[in-house]
Amino acid sequence: MTSIPQGAVITADIVGSQSLSQLQLTRLQSELKNYLAEIATAEQGYYSFYRGDGFQLVLPDATKLFNVALQLRLFLISRHSDARLSLAVGEVNITAADLSTATGTALVLAGRGLDVIGQARLKYNNDSNAHFALNLAFVDLLLSNLTQKQAEAAFIHISHPKLSHADIAKQLNSSRVNVTKLLNSAHYTLLNQFLAIASSHQ
Repeated sequence: MTSIPQGAVITADIVGSQSLSQLQLTRLQSELKNYLAEIATAEQGYYSFYRGDGFQLVLPDATKLFNVALQLRLFLISRHSDARLSLAVGEVNITAADLSTATGTALVLAGRGLDVIGQARLKYNNDSNAHFALNLAFVDLLLSNLTQKQAEAAFIHISHPKLSHADIAKQLNSSRVNVTKLLNSAHYTLLNQFLAIASSHQ
């Protein structure tokens, strides 16, 4: 058994999955599975899918929680999709690679949070001060209003913050000027400021 005293958990489900064709859902699940595998490898974490449109991610380093959560939202929005993400920090005990028998306070909090998330798409379930909760609500609203192109540029920026706008433009087969416009309209500096605060908020 692997015991993580202070791990981070994201329990999530894809928004509007029932409106997707089986082909669209299968393609999205495949891309998401590959991306979650990348995160799990990079962060020495664990992930699993459940109920077809639900997934969980466990990170041993709780300070990465909000950064990874934003990356996940941006990844999905850049693919014309989105997800409700319920976040929690605490003990995680893993007995199987697929998390089906995992236990711990973080898993319980994240699971309960998803049950009551309502219309929100980001919910942090540990005790939190009102100022941080308000910041998270604004970030949730900001992300929910991004276009596919804005999310695509912001995803690369958040995932690789040292890349210049010109470097991002090359990846998107676009111009530096256009990428700068996309990032500015996505309020990327506000996302950076939120992540700087959130990394130390547990």
